[in-house]
Amino acid sequence: GHHDSRASMALHEAVALDDAVARGLALTNEEETLTIVTADHSHAFTFNGYPFRGNSIL
Repeated sequence: GHHDSRASMALHEAVALDDAVARGLALTNEEETLTIVTADHSHAFTFNGYPFRGNSIL
């Protein structure tokens, strides 16, 4: 969703990931299971360069 500038789809994907992690945590014992959540990259919501404070993000 993020790569195609589809904010709604990206939000739904983030919620689906959150739901999946919550389900995984509910099905496991935190004392016996190490849960790691990662992504293939993490630059989707960064501001590059030196933008002035208050600039529109759109």
